Amino acid sequence: RVTTNESRSLTAYGDLATVGPSLTKLADGEYLILLGAKMQIDPNEDAKMGVSVNGAAVDDDLIATLQYGGGGAIGQIQASVISAFTQTLSNNGSNTLTAKYAAGGSAGTAAQFAKRLLIAIKYSNL
Repeated sequence: RVTTNESRSLTAYGDLATVGPSLTKLADGEYLILLGAKMQIDPNEDAKMGVSVNGAAVDDDLIATLQYGGGGAIGQIQASVISAFTQTLSNNGSNTLTAKYAAGGSAGTAAQFAKRLLIAIKYSNL
């Protein structure tokens, strides 16, 4: 778990100043992956948190996201967001999961991420 509040304004997935959280040396198998954070965004913006598996690009279908289509004087919103999905890990018994972050939307402002977590629960062998 990473508690530091940090931001990202780029639309491509990448690290925050404090990388992670990361899980290393995971055995091969089927996993339930949970990821989430307290996210804060401006109107017409998105905050996205995904997972890089063994250094691969983030799958944009397997992310935790906060989207805000509102506008005007409503101001920022924040929410605790969590997502869960299954993932097969197969890298000779040495798998790594690392959280990555992106922002999006029309305003071009930064998304804030705090209290970030990444959990992997193995439920089956390969």
